[in-house]
Amino acid sequence: MLTNWHMAIFLFLGIMSAAGLLYTAMTIKSEADDCGKPKYVLFMAATGLLAILDIAFNLNNPANFINILAKPTTGLSSAVISQIVITAAGIIIYVKNTKHKASAVISVVLFVYAVFCLNRLYMISTRHALNTYLLFFVFAGASALAAGTFLFSGSGDEAKHKKNSLSMLITSAVFTIFMAVFLVRLAVLNPPDRMLTIDMLISGHLSAVFWAMIVTCVIIPLALSAIRYMKNVPLLSYVMKVSVVIGIFLICVLVNQLPTVVKAIQGRMVF
Repeated sequence: MLTNWHMAIFLFLGIMSAAGLLYTAMTIKSEADDCGKPKYVLFMAATGLLAILDIAFNLNNPANFINILAKPTTGLSSAVISQIVITAAGIIIYVKNTKHKASAVISVVLFVYAVFCLNRLYMISTRHALNTYLLFFVFAGASALAAGTFLFSGSGDEAKHKKNSLSMLITSAVFTIFMAVFLVRLAVLNPPDRMLTIDMLISGHLSAVFWAMIVTCVIIPLALSAIRYMKNVPLLSYVMKVSVVIGIFLICVLVNQLPTVVKAIQGRMVF
């Protein structure tokens, strides 16, 4: 398995910062965070900042970071700029301690913008397995899954627990559908992507990572959401958090397999 680790980390941090945006929007809109400053806003800003630093410190010359920002039409530049915007938004929301509905709307808009930029980063690449807007829904679903675990672990009465658990169950089911559709597309690609095929995922050298991702991002969230809907077991929220975080990172590892050019078909490079 060949993995572009620093890009896997960047994608992971980008998805988690987008999750922070979505959670912020949900808590502001529902007025679930009535005391103190908005939760997870600093987490959102910190993950965005770490994503930026991940790119900056993995350049041969850190000064090239300016060159990246100077080309906003490129995938990497737009993705990095989106993380700068998220970091700034997180700091502003925290400092101003704003809980207006407008802040929730802005958070949702920035969430869509950030996920779109992450999707665009991989669509611009010549790997046709990733050249699809389905990847947007996979990334958005993963972010929603992470945001759901934040909400899932919140305190509250029994009715609130049931509502949050049901929301998490629905989110897990929707993410599962997005992932299944993406995998079906991967299975019917012709010609197949040489670095990411359905056979490699199911039974090849990527199978261990793939099945671990299915367990942590699909099976465990679905099972624990259903269990906690029927019975409030606080420990399950911590298991859910750890499982989803691991699963999202494994998605990022699978997406960021290092490309090796083998030949050109109809004028485009196939990896």
